[in-house]
Amino acid sequence: MALYCWNDSTLALGAGLHLDPLLLLLPAVLMGGLGLRERAPSYAGWLPYAAARPLYWLLVAASAGALSYALATANTPLLTAARTFSGQTLLAVGAAFFLYVLVNFGTLIRQRLRVYRVVFEPRRLPFYLVYILGIGSLFLYELRSNWPLLNLVQAGQYNQLGDLTRQQSEARPDDLPLALLAERYYAESGDVLDRFNRPAQLGRAALYRFRSQRQNELNALRRALLRGPDEKVSLHLNALLSEPTDFLDALEVLRQARRAAPRRFALTSDMAQLFTRSALTDSVAFYLDKAEQLKPGSYVSRTNQLAFLLSQGLGPAAQKLAASSPATPDEPALLANKQLVQLLTHAPAPLPALPAPAADLDAASFAQLYQTALLTIRAARPADCQHMVLALARLSARAGNEAYYEQLLFLQALLRHAAGQELAARQTLAPLTAGSTPTAGYYQYILGLWQLQQQQYATATAQFGRAVQSGFKEAVPAQLFTRFIIPLSPDSTLAFRRAMASVQDSAAKKFVNKLLYKVNEYEAEDGEVETARWLARKLTDLAQANQLELMANEVRRAEDWVKNKDRWALPQGSLLYTQAALAGLRHQPAVERKLYTRIVNETPFNETAVLAAARYFTAQKAYTDAYDALNKGLTENPASVPLRQAYVLAAADAGLADLGQSALGPLRPHLSPAAYANLLSQFAAHQAAHAAAAASFDQPPVPAR
Repeated sequence: MALYCWNDSTLALGAGLHLDPLLLLLPAVLMGGLGLRERAPSYAGWLPYAAARPLYWLLVAASAGALSYALATANTPLLTAARTFSGQTLLAVGAAFFLYVLVNFGTLIRQRLRVYRVVFEPRRLPFYLVYILGIGSLFLYELRSNWPLLNLVQAGQYNQLGDLTRQQSEARPDDLPLALLAERYYAESGDVLDRFNRPAQLGRAALYRFRSQRQNELNALRRALLRGPDEKVSLHLNALLSEPTDFLDALEVLRQARRAAPRRFALTSDMAQLFTRSALTDSVAFYLDKAEQLKPGSYVSRTNQLAFLLSQGLGPAAQKLAASSPATPDEPALLANKQLVQLLTHAPAPLPALPAPAADLDAASFAQLYQTALLTIRAARPADCQHMVLALARLSARAGNEAYYEQLLFLQALLRHAAGQELAARQTLAPLTAGSTPTAGYYQYILGLWQLQQQQYATATAQFGRAVQSGFKEAVPAQLFTRFIIPLSPDSTLAFRRAMASVQDSAAKKFVNKLLYKVNEYEAEDGEVETARWLARKLTDLAQANQLELMANEVRRAEDWVKNKDRWALPQGSLLYTQAALAGLRHQPAVERKLYTRIVNETPFNETAVLAAARYFTAQKAYTDAYDALNKGLTENPASVPLRQAYVLAAADAGLADLGQSALGPLRPHLSPAAYANLLSQFAAHQAAHAAAAASFDQPPVPAR
C-alpha cells in the first residue's frame, strides 16, 4: 500500500493488472464486522456493543450505496477519491495500528506469548491514540496537498449536477440558459477541480452533440484523452473525424489508441476503415488481415472484407467470399453487402424478408433494407414492389426512423416507378425535388431521367437545368443530351416518317411513331431494332387496309414485345392510346371512355395521349373533362406548345375564357404571326359558340299556341 501511495495512486502487478484498493475494502469490512465483539473493550465506554453492531452495518450499507452509484455512473473523480482515500486510510491507520502493537506488545511478542487475547486492553499506548494518529496523518497530508480528496469529491458532485442539468436541457431544447448551466458545471469539474477528468469532458461532448456543435464536441473528446488513451473515446472521436481534411487527425487518434492497446479488435478494424478513405489499399488489406487474426470469422471482419473487395471491383473474389460467409438475420451489414454482390454481379437471388413494420432502423439494417429494395426493383414484379412500398411507408411513419425518412421516401418512388406507377412515383418524389441544394439537385436529375424515358424532352431539359443550378453537376451531360441530340431524328428514319404522313388512322400512326423511338436510339441491339421496324410496317399496312382484327392482334404482339424485350421502348400511355383508338373503331364507347380516362389519370405526362384524350372529350361535348385533361397535361409538360394551344380552345369551350386568354400570351413567341392569328380566330369562334350555347340554354322555350 505504501508503494501504491508513493506511485501516485497506481501500482502495476504484472500481466496488465493494477492494484485497486477498493478490492481490499471487502475483507477489511468483513473482518471489521466479525471482530466487533472482540474490539468491544476499545469502544464500550462510548457505545455499547448492542448499538455498535447495527450502526456499523448501517454505515457500511450507506458507503456501499454511494460507491455503487459512483461505479454505475462511471464518475471517475468520485471513484478516484474512493480509491485514494481507501489506500491512504489503510496505509495510515494500518501503520498506526502496527505501531500500537509494537509499543504495547513488542516484549510479549518476542516471548512468543498469546498476545491476541489482550490486544484490545493495552497498558502503554491507548487505543484511541491510534485513531488520532492515523486520522491526524491523513488530515496533515490533505492539508499539505491542498485538499485533493475534497476537490475530487466536489468534481464528482459537479459531474452529477451537470448530467442532471444536461438531461433537463435536452428535454427542453429551447431553454438555452439550462444548457449553459450544465456546461458551467462540467467546466467547474473538468477545468478547475479535477482537470481533464473524463466524465466531465464526455458530458460536455454529449451536450455539444445535442446542440450540433461539432467542433466543440471534438475539442471535448480530445481533452478527454489528455490523461491517457481510452478505446471508446478514441473510437467516438475517430467516428466524428469524417471530413476529408480530418484524415491525419483520425490516423493519429487511432495510432495513439493502438499503441496503448495493440490487440484491440475494434481499433484495428477502424484503422482499416480509415485507410479506405485513402489510396493506400495495401494498408487497408494489412489491417483487415490483422483484424481477422484477432477475431477470426467475426461478423464485423467478414463485412469489412466483403466491402473492401466490392470497393476494389474484385467481383469474383467478392462472390467467393460471400458464398463462404453465411449470414444470420441479426447480421444486417453482412446481409447488405451480400445483396450488393448480387446486384453488381446480376446474380439471381430470392428476395429477402422485410423488417418488421414496428422496427427502428440503424445504419446496418437500413443498408440491408436499401439493397433489398434495389433487388425488388431489379425484379420489377409489380406485386412485390407494391408490397414493399407499403412496408416502407409504415417504417417511414415511425419517429425512430426520422433520420432515414428522405431515403425511405426515395425508395418508395423508385419502387412505384419500377412497378409502372409513373405518376404515383413522380408525386412521391416531388417533395424531395423542392429546394436548391445538391441533394435536391440529385432528385431533380432522377425526375428528369424519368421524364426523358417518357419522351418529355423539353420538360426533361428544364429539369436537368434545375439540377445543374442546384449544384448537381453530374446532370450537365444529360442536359446537353436532351437539348441538342435527342430532338434530331436520324436520317435513316426520315423517309419512313414521310411515308407515315399519308396514313389516316391516327391510332396506328401514333403507335408507330412511339415504336420508332426505339429505332431513333443509338442503334441498340440490331435484333430489337429490326423487330421494332417490322412491327411499325405491319401496323401501318393493317391500318391502311382498315383490317381492325388483324391490327388488334399485332398490337397485342407489340405489347408482349415491349413487356418482354424492353419495357421502356414505349412511353407509358401509348398502348392505352392505341387501345382506346381501336375501341373507337370497334364502336365500344364504354371501353373507349374508360381508356381515355385512364390516360388522363395515370399518364398525363404523355403529350400525344393527352391531346387525343382531349379531342375525344371535346367530340363527346364533355368540355370540362377536356379542359381538365389538358390542364393536367400542361402541369407535366409546361413547355408544350400543342398542349397550350389545345388548352386555350378547351378553356373557351368550357366557359373559362379568362384562363384561355391568359394562356395566349406565352404562346405568341412560339407561333408565327399567321398561326397566332389563326389561333386567335379559333379562340374567338369557340368563345362565341359557347356563348351561343349558353344563351340558348338560358332562354326559356316559347309555348306553342
